[in-house]
Amino acid sequence: MYKCNHFTIQELVNPKILASLGEVNCWLRLKTEALKELDLIRESWDKPIYINGKYFGISYTNSGWRMPSTTVGAKWSVHKLADSYDLKDSDMKHQKLWDHIYYM
Repeated sequence: MYKCNHFTIQELVNPKILASLGEVNCWLRLKTEALKELDLIRESWDKPIYINGKYFGISYTNSGWRMPSTTVGAKWSVHKLADSYDLKDSDMKHQKLWDHIYYM
């Protein structure tokens, strides 16, 4: 079981999933490769990156592993398979972050 160095389970998983499965079971179900990539991105970016939580006055709960029943995003979104994360830059310069990831 791999646990991120830079992200908590609360940042990666919808709170309803976390409450239902528990922290250990959530970590076990998250994809190790994706978690390692998140850590690599965060280390190379060298600034906070947000996924789920309350940032910029908005609560995010569906930027990581989403409930299968959610209407947020695409019906067959890989977020529902715990294999996709919406990253938000601490300075709200998302395009710069996306460009950084693209050229890594």
